[in-house]
Order: sequence, then C-alpha cells, then structure tokens
Amino acid sequence: MTGAPSLWGRGAVDMKNTVGMVTAVVRYWARLGLRPRRDIVLAFVADEEDSAAYGADYLVRGHADLFEGCTMAIGEGGGHTVHARTASGAAARLYPISAAERGSAWLTLRAYGTAGHGSRPPRDNAVGAMAAAVARIDQHRWPLHLTPVTRSAIDAIAHALEVERVAGDTDTNEAVDALVARFGTAASLVSATVRNSAAPTMLSAGYKVNVVPGEATAGVDGRVLPGSRERFEATMDALTGDHVEWEYAHGSPPVEAPVDSPSSTPCARRSWPTTRRAWWSRCAWAAGRTRRSSRGWGSTATASRPCGCRGRRLPGAAARGGRAGTAGRTPVRRAGAGQFPARLRRWARTKGWGPTWASR
Repeated sequence: MTGAPSLWGRGAVDMKNTVGMVTAVVRYWARLGLRPRRDIVLAFVADEEDSAAYGADYLVRGHADLFEGCTMAIGEGGGHTVHARTASGAAARLYPISAAERGSAWLTLRAYGTAGHGSRPPRDNAVGAMAAAVARIDQHRWPLHLTPVTRSAIDAIAHALEVERVAGDTDTNEAVDALVARFGTAASLVSATVRNSAAPTMLSAGYKVNVVPGEATAGVDGRVLPGSRERFEATMDALTGDHVEWEYAHGSPPVEAPVDSPSSTPCARRSWPTTRRAWWSRCAWAAGRTRRSSRGWGSTATASRPCGCRGRRLPGAAARGGRAGTAGRTPVRRAGAGQFPARLRRWARTKGWGPTWASR
C-alpha cells in the first residue's frame, strides 16, 4: 500500500480488482443469507492474456456441464459508467451492455533470405522483406465492416447523446469516423469495432550488426469481426507478399448474439428507464444460470458460451472499483461501518431475493 488509498501491482486492474470485488460481494451475500433467483457461477482462470488453452478453453471443452443454462456474463469489460456530453453540452452517463466479441488472430510472420556479411549484402535480405511487409500492414486502411451489434451501438449512442444523424453517415469509412468522433468521450466504445485491425507488435532478426541474418520474424495482433475471417486472411496474404509467410500463433473465433435476443433485449429495455443512457457494445461471454438450484453457490468455473449481455454492476462499494488510468493501480475506497451491507440489503429487496438460502 502507498500513502494514498491505492493498490499497486501487476494485474491490480486486470483482473485482481474485479476478482476481489466479486469475491467480496458473494461473501456478503452469504453472510447476510441472501439467495439470488438463479445460480451464479464464479469463473477464475489465469491465462486469458495468453491462449486460454489451460483456463477458459480447457473448462469449456472438458467441463461444459458447469455452464449448463448460462446466458449472461459479468466481466471487467462492461457495466462501467461512461461519462459523456450530449450535443447540447448536457452531462450524460452511458452504461455498456455487451453483445459480441471480435475474434483474435495472433500471427507469426517469417521471412527468409541469404545469410552473409554486411559488407557484401545479398539481394534477398530477410530483414528488408519483413520490414516492408510490416510497414504495409501498419499503413493498411481496413474496409468498413459494420455488424448488426455495432450498428445498433452507434444508433443507441447517437440517440442518447442527441447527435444529429444524416443520410449515409454509416456508409463509408470516412462517414463513420466523422460520426463516431462526435460521440466525444464515448467514441472509443465503438471506434475499434467498425473494421478489422492488425497491429504489428514484435520484430526479431539478427544477432550482430555486421551479419546479415537468414531469417526475420514478426508478431501481429489481429482482431476479426464476425463474418469477416476469410476477408481478413486474404488481406494478410496480399499485405505480406511473396517473400513473407504467416501463420496463426493463436486464434479465437468471433462471437455475436442477436441484438433482439431474449438476453439482450430485456437488459437494454430495463436499462433505459433507470439510466436513460444505454447502448449495445462489442463483446460478451456467458455466465449466470437461468435455472434455480438447491445446491447453493456454484463452483469455480468459467464462461465461454456466447450470450446476450454482460456488465450489469452491483451497487454500493462493489461498483466503485473501475478501471484506473494504469494497468497496475486500483483505487481503494472503503464504505463506512455497516454501509455496504445496508446498501446491499436494500438493493436485494428491490430484486425480490429471499432473506435466507433455504427460503427460495
């Protein structure tokens, strides 16, 4: 701990803060004898930033029964408050509800050439071929690809912020960028989801300045929207050219729930009267069963079935963690003595939850 009420450390924001908040909320539920109307499955896995092969992917493939009936997810990406301004300058608050997720395409690029001495450079230089390919990827302007979820998000944000629409404002890259820019602080909520992307992130070649290496490698982080995988791969073939080959180091498929699905529509409809600001976002995975059970709280598990929404936040102190400005710092705020349980009890009563575990 520092002198200020903050916690510093690797992963303090992604994801230890959320894990701590979720665990604290469930503990308070148990202490107060509150029982929700549906099972709650807690999912804690450690390799989301790698491949998820030994975490979420393993649980889904080998233990899918843990998620029978799951329709919704509450994760760190959604449900937070987005402070924005309407076209007239009035303050507005938006609350993201997620309904789709771009697929990941982590690529490894390789170029081969003739090794030699720097004083007698070969014409087929692997470093030059790789540098040219990486530059083409970096400078490429990906075509517009609006999914139904993204279109709905743009429409809802524009409506909430009272942004005037014109005919054709989602027909071209330039038109969409101009429209989204008018969303102000809310622009980042959809700006990355209107087209595929590929960002060069790694380069490696050679071991000595006067030696021409015979191989160069690069890493590219690609993100693929639903329905655009083939176009993405064809574009990568064209951008890498004849002298650079590429392959998937890791890939996950994009997922999308219909914007009028049974899970999505009720959540958005409930959000509007309460917050007056709601929108459809870009990513969702599943957790939270629809059926009741006498087993009490669910086991530690994960959530990887496409669903309609995520990000509904709990009240009181649990809702305050949020994302901080850096990946390693989480603000720590304490509720007054007895304040959090009292808030939670009032909130639970509005949901019709029973007073004891055995009562429902």
